[in-house]
Amino acid sequence: MTDGVPETTQAVATPASPKPDDTPDTEKLPIRLVMTKGGMFRAVSTAGHLLHLAEQDGHDVVVRWPESVYKDPEMRGDPWEYFFEPPMTDYAGPIGKLTGINSLYPGTVTSTEHIFSPRMFRGIAESQDLPKDRHLGHSILTKFIRPKAYVRAMADDFQTAFLNRPFVGLHLRGPGRLHGGADVMRDLLQPGEPIPYKFYFKAVRRALRQNRRALVFACSDSQDVIDRVRREFGKRVVTYPSTRSRFGEMHESHPENEGAVYSPFKLGLDVLVEAMLLARARHFVHGNSNVSNYVLCAAPDMPSTFVYEPIMGKYKERMRAELAQQKQAAKG
Repeated sequence: MTDGVPETTQAVATPASPKPDDTPDTEKLPIRLVMTKGGMFRAVSTAGHLLHLAEQDGHDVVVRWPESVYKDPEMRGDPWEYFFEPPMTDYAGPIGKLTGINSLYPGTVTSTEHIFSPRMFRGIAESQDLPKDRHLGHSILTKFIRPKAYVRAMADDFQTAFLNRPFVGLHLRGPGRLHGGADVMRDLLQPGEPIPYKFYFKAVRRALRQNRRALVFACSDSQDVIDRVRREFGKRVVTYPSTRSRFGEMHESHPENEGAVYSPFKLGLDVLVEAMLLARARHFVHGNSNVSNYVLCAAPDMPSTFVYEPIMGKYKERMRAELAQQKQAAKG
């Protein structure tokens, strides 16, 4: 007997026998996707896009998020597991020796073909665009980005209690939102205004004319923004009891928040539940963000208004000019 197997039953290698590397697919190890820092929906859009590519090539993927801004000292486990079901495999072994997914699909995060957050110009992070195929994004979210049962229940319970009639969804980030080109877009749309309220409110009023009984479900990381929306639309406004600061950007420990400490877990849970609820609106009014792109894919047929649409031509012209200047400077 060798290693507990009777010697008479051990296979004898023959020329026709499988070679050691002919391992059946069922025994293949997964590849690993280790998320980096960033907000909830930067992670979701990155994971969704890479999981889709990996599935097409026959890979299983294990997702980890060890450096998440939502990692909470009061919580056990990996932050991805706080909020989502395993997307492909429940592999629980060590991941250090698994092949990294980024080595297989380099450069995809800032690709013009990114499913959830494509770039207008390849490799330029500050040129975030809207998703090109919302239905494809929806199918990927349905398959791979599955919030845990308690998260779904929180969204359902809130809607039953407070959004029990049609509503217009409004996602309006505070002045700290500068990524993806948002700072330039704001300046082109309404120069000198850190938040172009009048364009958002005009779009909301237009949607309300088509849904006269509708509520306004307002989502923002900034309490100042929420207060301004309430002054504009009064008792129609419903908000989720999210953690907010006057400025926003709590997940990035922004200096404007004066060293305030927030529950990382609750910050992540809040933005996830809000986005799930926004995807149930009759109409969605939004700007430029990963949250908005998630909502557009989660509800691919929902009517929406992108407030920066009127200036996108000018924005692309400015980006082309800046890129041309950079290339010229690089040539010396």
